[in-house]
Amino acid sequence: MHQDKIIGILTGGLMGSDPYHPSSWSGSSASFFHELNRQQRLAYAFGPELSRWYYYRRFAGCLHYNKEVWKRKLYMSKAYRDDLTDKARQLAHLHQIQHAQSASPPDHAVVQLGAYMNAREIYGNKMPIFSYQDGNIAERQTSSFTPKALRAQKTLFAEAIAYEKKVAHDMDLIFTTSEYLRQSFIDHYQLPPARVVNIDMGTNLSPFEHITSQQKDYRRKDILFIGKSDFLRKGTDLAIQAFEIVQQTYPQAILHLVGPEVKHQRRYPNPNIHFHGLLSKNNPQHLKTLESLFQHCAIYIQPSRYEPFGIAPIEAMMHGIPAVVTGEWALKDSVIDGVTGAHAKLNDAQDLASKMLQLLQNPQLAQMGAQAQEWAKGHFSWEKTVSSLLAHIDNHPPKAALHAKPVRGAKSSAQKVSHEISR
Repeated sequence: MHQDKIIGILTGGLMGSDPYHPSSWSGSSASFFHELNRQQRLAYAFGPELSRWYYYRRFAGCLHYNKEVWKRKLYMSKAYRDDLTDKARQLAHLHQIQHAQSASPPDHAVVQLGAYMNAREIYGNKMPIFSYQDGNIAERQTSSFTPKALRAQKTLFAEAIAYEKKVAHDMDLIFTTSEYLRQSFIDHYQLPPARVVNIDMGTNLSPFEHITSQQKDYRRKDILFIGKSDFLRKGTDLAIQAFEIVQQTYPQAILHLVGPEVKHQRRYPNPNIHFHGLLSKNNPQHLKTLESLFQHCAIYIQPSRYEPFGIAPIEAMMHGIPAVVTGEWALKDSVIDGVTGAHAKLNDAQDLASKMLQLLQNPQLAQMGAQAQEWAKGHFSWEKTVSSLLAHIDNHPPKAALHAKPVRGAKSSAQKVSHEISR
């Protein structure tokens, strides 16, 4: 069994560029690479970042009345992804020099997070190359929640899907965060099932590890919702509507909303709805508030209208909080209906309220909370995820070695970067 050292690449775009920044890939990038390093398998990690002026120029050329379309016209374009790949090529060459590597060493493999660029075009066919994905463009195109103005950009979607499909087929293996997403890659990108592996995902809860074993009072009617972005996509309005139905049975119940801006409080003056705003684990006061919410809330709700993965319900279950989630996408796999929580119908506040009441009135809620915690701890840890990834890499016969010739342009581009550095 070979054990390659891993070169990690955070592929930029909406994921972020700094592999170790707390906000990159919603904090999961840092956790992933720290665990690779803890297991003594990380060579180094980097991410391409384009200049501020680049974004100013490109956004100016993507003007659209719809902000989502305006943003996606840049991030989904092949030209943007090619530019990120070119920038990553420069960084890869610099790292080779820094680590005294005249060429890509045979005992290294590449793992890229996301598909905003293509590592195969950087390293050619000398090395095994893998990607780890939490979503794909094909899923966004088919989502009923994607704005009509964005779905109307058929040429843009076709271009983005073609790019992601090529990246997927250039990889030795695709790793996914859920079985739902694994099947999506097989169905939408026509990948052989053996080339796509679900390794789940870890949670970023190290600041809260000391409270996961504390006793909870499930008689409390405190309900937690976390949605850091997209008020409507996360179903924040549905959470509020369902809560007000629950209040008819439990007037003392409290809904805690983490993520939506506090300014929304003016639209919903209910004194039992608490808007906490965006809470950062890097802010001591915010951290204290999050700790209190994880400790005292009895159930969690996530009525998303579209959710490729959804890590917040898993974090809640880690703390013994049963979760009510939309029974779609990866959410239906991460929460076991009737065991660790419940599944609610898509876009149905009445059904959501019914499932919330079922949990709050369940005399076995504490037992369900214990089952939720055991399930989440057993299936969603970075140690487990990274160990699974490494085991598949170590046992996989490299597809790269079967290629007859390097990717066109990979060598000449690297030589060009070398020339520019030496000038």
